[in-house]
Amino acid sequence: MNIQHLKMLKILDRCQSISKAATCLYLSQSALTRQLLMIEKELGFSLFYRLHDGVKATPSGRYFIDQLEDVLDRYDRAVAGARQRSVTLPAQLRIGIYSYLIHVVPQVCMAAQRQFQGVSFDYVVCRLPETNQALTQNKIDIQLLADCSEPLSSNLDCIPLFHCPNCCKIPQGHPFYGKEKLRLSDLSHKQVLTLPPDRTQNAARLDQILRSPELDIEVIYFETPEQAEAISLARKIPIMTLALPSEKDCFSVTQLEELSAIKLGMIFRQNDREELKPLLDYFQDYFMRHPNDFLPMRPLTSSS
Repeated sequence: MNIQHLKMLKILDRCQSISKAATCLYLSQSALTRQLLMIEKELGFSLFYRLHDGVKATPSGRYFIDQLEDVLDRYDRAVAGARQRSVTLPAQLRIGIYSYLIHVVPQVCMAAQRQFQGVSFDYVVCRLPETNQALTQNKIDIQLLADCSEPLSSNLDCIPLFHCPNCCKIPQGHPFYGKEKLRLSDLSHKQVLTLPPDRTQNAARLDQILRSPELDIEVIYFETPEQAEAISLARKIPIMTLALPSEKDCFSVTQLEELSAIKLGMIFRQNDREELKPLLDYFQDYFMRHPNDFLPMRPLTSSS
C-alpha cells in the first residue's frame, strides 16, 4: 500500500460510489475494485460495505479513513518541508485569478500557505486576454484555474488540472431549477446571461454557439459574477458559466449536454517552472485530494 492508495480511499469515501470515484481517478471500475480488494487483504479487514446504490465505510473502515486526513496532511507537510529545503520559493507570490473564481482560489492558496510557511500570496484579478500579458510582464507569477485551451505566448507553460463542463446556473424559481441536464434547444427563445466574447476563448466559442439563428437565444452580457447573479435572481434568467461550485442555495448548476468540457489549469512562465515546482506539485495534489470541493469538475491525472 502506498500514499496514492490512501488518497484513493479518501476519494472513494467522499464519492461513496465505485463508478464516481473511478471517474475522478481516471481508472476503470474493475481496476479500482481490484486495488480496493488488495488494500483490504493487506489490512486484514473490510473498509467498505458494497451496497446496491454505492459503498459505505464499515466501522473499521470509518476509523481507518478518519485517520488518513492527519496522515496525508503530515505527508504533505513533510514533502513540502523537504522541497522548501531544496528549492526556495519567493517570499511573495502573485496569483492571478478570474473574477468568477474569486471564491474558489483563496481556499486553495490558504491551504498552500499552511504548507509553505513564510510565503505570502497576493491575488490579482485578471481578464483575458490580459493573462498572457500579465505573466509576460511579470505582474503575476501563476494564473490559477486558467483556461488551458487559450493560446499561450512562447515563454509560458500550462499544467492542466481539471476537465470543467460548460453549464447553466439556474436561479431558484426558474422552471429549469434543479434539473441535472439541459440541451441547448431548451434555451431557445429565452434570455441567457453570459460573459462578453472578448473575455475568454471559451466565452467566444459560447457566444458563437448561442447566437446561432437556429437557437434564437437572446444573449445578455454581464461584467461581474455579482452583477450576473443579481440580474439572474431578479429576472429569472439562466447564467452560462463553467461548472464551478455555487456558494448560494438559490442557484442550481445544470450541465449542457452538447457543449464540450474545457481544461482548467495553471499557467506560469517556463523559466520559473523549477523554482515554482514545489507549489505547482502541491496545487496538483490538492485538487486530486479534494475533488468534491470542485465537482462536477473532474481532476486530471498525469496521463490525461
